[in-house]
Amino acid sequence: MRLATPRQLKALLLPHQQDTDHVRRALRNLLAESPALVGRTHRAQQSYWYCTPAGLAEAATSGELASPVGRPTGKRIAASKAGLREHGLALVDTVIAFHQG
Repeated sequence: MRLATPRQLKALLLPHQQDTDHVRRALRNLLAESPALVGRTHRAQQSYWYCTPAGLAEAATSGELASPVGRPTGKRIAASKAGLREHGLALVDTVIAFHQG
């Protein structure tokens, strides 16, 4: 997953939470790390979050993900025109649907 909204992350990680406050707080903490583990952009009054290269490296070190070498972050998608961004978000919605089903 290269790009997600706080609502999508809540649905995947904390489905029983009522709101996105906990997810947003965690994302802000990851953004405040040095180097930042996530990045954020805003479009159409919505925040979009993505892993930075440091975040991908940290995830790979944890053993939870494959090595991020050569894998782009979601920054380009987050900053792109709506078509590519909407496609990425639709993919996350599909993952959520499978996860809930």
